[in-house]
Amino acid sequence: MSKRTLKKSTTQKREIIKKKTPKLSLDEQINENTSENDREKKLKLLNLIAEIIVEATLRDLYETSN
Repeated sequence: MSKRTLKKSTTQKREIIKKKTPKLSLDEQINENTSENDREKKLKLLNLIAEIIVEATLRDLYETSN
């Protein structure tokens, strides 16, 4: 017996995802988006701080090596 693989269409996949995820109220969606924006801003700030520290360290090492 051969197994048949059924491919689901994109709309079927979206319907499954919609069924799995509960509907959020407008306030909850706003709060979720705000939280996501805050997380992204914090991550960008941390990356910027790390980049500044690395550049300063490398500059210091370069200057002291001469």
